[in-house]
Amino acid sequence: MSNKKRYKSIFGAKGLITAPNYLAELIIQKRADLKGIKIPPRIWGPQYKKDIRYKYWHNAYFSELNHAHALCKDFDATLLITAFNDFECKPILTLKNAKLTRIANQLKQKKELAESIKEKNVLNVVSADTTPRKKQGKKNKLGKLK
Repeated sequence: MSNKKRYKSIFGAKGLITAPNYLAELIIQKRADLKGIKIPPRIWGPQYKKDIRYKYWHNAYFSELNHAHALCKDFDATLLITAFNDFECKPILTLKNAKLTRIANQLKQKKELAESIKEKNVLNVVSADTTPRKKQGKKNKLGKLK
């Protein structure tokens, strides 16, 4: 798993965030949009842990973050985000859903198949002492006139 920070936060984190954090934010944002609730910036902050209005969302974020870390151990982050944005995964509201894992597996197999089929160019190394090959010419009627 790569812990490189590549993604822009939905909830206003300073700087870039890692893939598991981004996946957790995507899920929480999707749930909140479905219920018509606006999530405050930095929902993971300690001030929301005891606030009764946002306690559920704070806990849900950390729950989804744990699931995202587990998924990122098995799959590449770009595969997971692609699977999450797939048409079949539109109704998914949690990262525990088996459909997300199934779609990610399919994408992983397609990627591995594409890499195995990819043509590999083998270079013929020629030593510096060899002379170039002579061109093989075709005999035609004009060649006989010489």
